[in-house]
Formats: sequence, C-alpha cells, structure tokens
Amino acid sequence: MNRRFNTPIPFQKLVSDTTELRYGKQSINERIYLNPVLDLFSGEIISYSISNHPDFNSVFLPIKEAILKLPKTHFKRFFHSDQG
Repeated sequence: MNRRFNTPIPFQKLVSDTTELRYGKQSINERIYLNPVLDLFSGEIISYSISNHPDFNSVFLPIKEAILKLPKTHFKRFFHSDQG
C-alpha cells in the first residue's frame, strides 16, 4: 500500500489489526482481543471478531467474512494486517 492509506474507491483498501483490551479487577487482569476489518474509504468496520486469544482464526475469520460480504468489482483490492 506504500503508506497510502486513503482511497476514493469504497472497499478497495481494507485493513485489520488486533487490539488487546483489559478488563476486570487489577489483580485478575483479564484480556480479550478485538480484530476489526476497516474500509479505508469510509472508516466503516466491515466485520470483526472478539476472542480470548490472539490466534490465527480470530484474525482470519473477519477477513474471510469481509470478503464474502463485499460486492464484486473490476479493480484490485488490498488487505493489510500487521499480523503475520
């Protein structure tokens, strides 16, 4: 994506990242992981998962769900994630 995170075309550039969220009493320090897929055109979250562990499925499933939701198009789509 060459650091070009803006696009005039809906659903052309989609990004995903895992965010760790902590909750509960400080002594327990429980965690959950949010994995959204974001459209860089509108800022809309297309799909997401919430899980107890940052594993492959929690990252891949929202990407797969986003792909299935998107309209067919003639242009290339870019999916970017820092997971890898």
